[in-house]
Parts: sequence; structure tokens; C-alpha cells
Amino acid sequence: RAYSLLTRPHHHHHHPRAQTRLPSPALHQPFLGFASSSAPPPVFIARPPPVFFSTATTTTTMEGEYEFTKSKLAVPSDPKRVPLVLIACGSYSPVTYMHLRLFAMTKDFMNDNGYEVIGGYFSPVSDGYGKKGLASASHRVNIINLAIEDSPWIMCDSWEARKPQWTETIKSLTHFKEELNKGRSAEDSEIHVKLICGSDLLDSFNTPDLWAEEDMKDILSHGIVVIERSGTDPAKVVWGNDLMYNQRQNIHLVKQWIPNDISSTLVRSTIKRGLSIDYLTPVNVVKYIKEHSLYK
Repeated sequence: RAYSLLTRPHHHHHHPRAQTRLPSPALHQPFLGFASSSAPPPVFIARPPPVFFSTATTTTTMEGEYEFTKSKLAVPSDPKRVPLVLIACGSYSPVTYMHLRLFAMTKDFMNDNGYEVIGGYFSPVSDGYGKKGLASASHRVNIINLAIEDSPWIMCDSWEARKPQWTETIKSLTHFKEELNKGRSAEDSEIHVKLICGSDLLDSFNTPDLWAEEDMKDILSHGIVVIERSGTDPAKVVWGNDLMYNQRQNIHLVKQWIPNDISSTLVRSTIKRGLSIDYLTPVNVVKYIKEHSLYK
């Protein structure tokens, strides 16, 4: 049976989608022009403090009506470049510095390749994902909001987290594309969205019956930014897959020059062993985890 992207994993990768790497000569990246040094800086919209959910609620229950936030979304300032918003879907149980670095590395790379990154969103999975070690959605959304409270451009969207069931990745990307372009005039450039993921996710595209082919095509049509992990060769993976090779212009490979293998799994294991997680995740996240006795 074919599963939709991202499928709930069986015995293999349990990512909901994560990491990234360098463009290889084998993959001819489209050249979209250099970023203009004379372009005015992006204009940031004033933003309210993050909304925290009561953790007295259970699992997927979050009080208040859902509202799509654009509080940190910049106004596109360079008509020569493509307005882009980066999306990272995953468990984030808990979010770590590695996840935050993915956004920073991807933004640098895409800004150097003809895009203007105007915002980024974490989209944590719902409790319906059913992964081992998954804290409740309300806790995970709160933790992400704490981790990004000082970021001028990264936000957290709770649309996926609020759902009782797991949501396919393509549905989340479609949600972001629609919300970001809602109400824009015909003269405005369309805002594009791309999924940030790790080379392990790219590998999973070759796992028989794990992905529905139509979902793979749709995700690749939006575009993915792959952060390379040590010991992987994403360019070779793309070369070996007909569908990915035909869509290679939408697969951006980013080299991770400063390796960072902090994972949520290792953070949870460290907590279980009674050891410090200081400097693996922001200090306010460390404090929140302690206060709520998470991952014990």
C-alpha cells in the first residue's frame, strides 16, 4: 500500500522531516542571480509575544481558535528575487539547536541563490503521529515558541499540531502556500514555500511503498532544501531516482560546513540518564522541560 508523504514510519526513518547539504556538480542548480547588495533591508512587521497553550489540556486539545500568524513575516523588498518561506515539519520533542541551525543555513543558501527568504515556520506534528517519546502537542508548541522568541523571522504554526490525526506533508505545504498568498494582489509576486529536510528523508524516497508517488511529485514541485548529514551522499540519491532526477532543479542541496548531530532522541536520552541538557537547546527550553518534568 502506498503511503502519503510523510508516512508514519514503520521500521525505518521516524523523521517527520529534518536536515540539509551542498550543491554537487552532478546536480545542476538553476542560477537565479546574485542577491543585490543595494537592495533595501527587509521590513519586519511588529509582532506580539508568542501565545502559550495551557498544558493542563490533554494531547491535541488547545484552547482558542486557530489563527495563522504572519507576525514575523517580512515584506519582500527585492523584485528581482523570489519571495520564499521555509517550512520545517517534524516532531520537535524537544526542539534543539540543530533544528534552529537548519533554518539559518537554509536561509543563507537560498538568499545566495536568487531567493529572498521572508520568513520561516516550524510545523510540529500532531499527537496522532504516535511516535515514541512524543510530548503532547501543547508542550511541543510551547517549547518551540520559547526557542524562537528572539528570532526576528522564525515562527511556529499550530495548524498541524491541533489535528487529532497525523497530516501528510503535502497537505501542510499546501496549507502554508494558501495562507501566505491569501489576500495578495495580482501585482504582488507569489510567495513560494519550500520544505527543509535532511538527507535521511531524501533516502526514504527510495523506500518501496513508503511514499505515494503523487505526493512525492507535489512536494518536489514546491521544492525541498536538503541539509547534508555526515556520511551521506544526497547527490547520488537524486541521481539514482528517476522522479527526483527529473525534478532536480527543485532539490537544493546544502553543505553543512559545521557538523551538528544533536538530535531530539539524544536529548531525551540525556534527560532519562539524569544528565544536563544545557547548551543542547535554548536555556528557556531547558527550564520549561525541567518545570514540567518532561522526558523523564
